[in-house]
Amino acid sequence: MNDVAKSREDLALELRLSEERFRTFMDNAPFLAFIKDAEGRFLFYNRRMAERFRIGREDWLGKHDFEIWPEPIARTMHQNDIDVMGSGQPVERLEETADEFGNVTTWKVHKFAWENERGEMLLGGIGLDLSEELSRERALAEAHIKLAKLATLDGLTGLANRRVLDERVEHEFRIARRHQGALSVVLLDLDDFKRRNDVYGHDSGDDVLRLLGQLVTSTLRVTDLAARYGGEEVVIVLPGAECEGACTFAERLRLALRAAEWPCEPVTASFGVATLDDRTTSGRSLIALADRAMYEAKRKGKDQVVNAATLNPCNPD
Repeated sequence: MNDVAKSREDLALELRLSEERFRTFMDNAPFLAFIKDAEGRFLFYNRRMAERFRIGREDWLGKHDFEIWPEPIARTMHQNDIDVMGSGQPVERLEETADEFGNVTTWKVHKFAWENERGEMLLGGIGLDLSEELSRERALAEAHIKLAKLATLDGLTGLANRRVLDERVEHEFRIARRHQGALSVVLLDLDDFKRRNDVYGHDSGDDVLRLLGQLVTSTLRVTDLAARYGGEEVVIVLPGAECEGACTFAERLRLALRAAEWPCEPVTASFGVATLDDRTTSGRSLIALADRAMYEAKRKGKDQVVNAATLNPCNPD
């Protein structure tokens, strides 16, 4: 064998070895990899890509995205190919695929273009599955939301917690004082709640508190705030409400409690109403006045609304 023939044989061998190394590398890479021609037809894809989409090593060769994927998915992929081919610059995009069951996978795809030895434009790409990462991020975001709710809401009633109430009532007090506006507070306490727990158990009591939270929430304006104040006490802050409006609100809520369907037996509550005046020194003192009026409602027989300014029942039966 002359030197020229041997050189050609060595070159062919090296070429085969190079191709084998390339395929071995691609087939063992921890990502999807593919090569397309200038028209977007597959010329190569690695074993991981074939296994992921459950296809043979040659099933997609010569095929375009529109022959493989639903039209919206294929259109996005093709547009990304065009962007790479047109600019000659690498592109990193998020692309989605869907299986036969409708399960969607999100991929981070890196695409780049080059010319081969014949001057033909080729497009290469690698894809990384982001589904688990995105799922973790969504789970983390949901956990943050839950933590934020735990920090501001009472877990049983779904109403604001005591910390939020303390901050909000003082905030509304300052605003009302600054602008000479109105502010009222309603405090309700469920009647005979301890007896209910003793007779029917704490689970029944918890059910009542959950329903109470839902009922109170349904009565609020956007500007109002309802918070769990104690065991079975709820405070409702009513910005802009004068005494008459606050008493009307409390009476409407009292009647709604009586009319609602409760587990085991009916539920009533005693209400105290307090409205900002020149003698009110803070939001906390306004709640204290409403609390005093509520205890007067208890003393007078329960299931009624008492105004702290007069300590007389508002709209009694």
